[in-house]
Amino acid sequence: MLYYTTPLCYNGGMNESLNYYPGTNTSGKTFDEWVAVLHLQRGGSLYFVEIGAMDGVNHDPIYRHIMANPGWSGLLVEPLPDMFAKLKANYAKRENLAFENVAITEADGTAEIARIPAEKVGSEAPAWADGISTLKPSQHILGQDPALSQYMVTETITTMTMASLLKKHGITHIDLYASDTEGYDKVIFEQLWQTGLRPHIIKLEINYMPYHHVRDIYHQLASDGYTCFYEGDDMVAVKL
Repeated sequence: MLYYTTPLCYNGGMNESLNYYPGTNTSGKTFDEWVAVLHLQRGGSLYFVEIGAMDGVNHDPIYRHIMANPGWSGLLVEPLPDMFAKLKANYAKRENLAFENVAITEADGTAEIARIPAEKVGSEAPAWADGISTLKPSQHILGQDPALSQYMVTETITTMTMASLLKKHGITHIDLYASDTEGYDKVIFEQLWQTGLRPHIIKLEINYMPYHHVRDIYHQLASDGYTCFYEGDDMVAVKL
């Protein structure tokens, strides 16, 4: 049993500050090592989709892989306009990447996202607070911790369903899928699953998922032939 503690992350249950994520890392490789295997299998040319890419550099598990492998192509999705501008600037020299300034939700339209203003990150708020923007502040440390919530503001952003995103970009195959959306990862994953696409490697943030959601996704992936394990705040699933 892996015991995974997330202070102030109230996900339900008798002990609301503690999640119990079943299983251990039994894959024999780390996420980075599996990505290297996939890279070789695909001959150095693979397609990825990253949801919640932020600025493309900070808090990003695939940035170094993208930069090291110019044969990769993919789509990077980020809802905050200022982060999106940095994202495009950081990948300005890459012509085989596409970008979308939206949040993936249940409908095409708009929504309110909670965040720490950029000018307060690293001064009044911790430096890592640039990576905690969320559509679900009431279920997130941003809305639960007074030290953070005192600086919280909301912005109106554009939203899109996964089906609309894939259709717009003509995506029919994904080799590597990663999401880090501070509480919306299950919703987005379920939409991806419904499209019938089955990425070879899937990396989902589970930090703000209750245990039963993590368990359900784990069993769903395992029953489809994926090897699943936990690494930090994420679930990783591999099917090569």
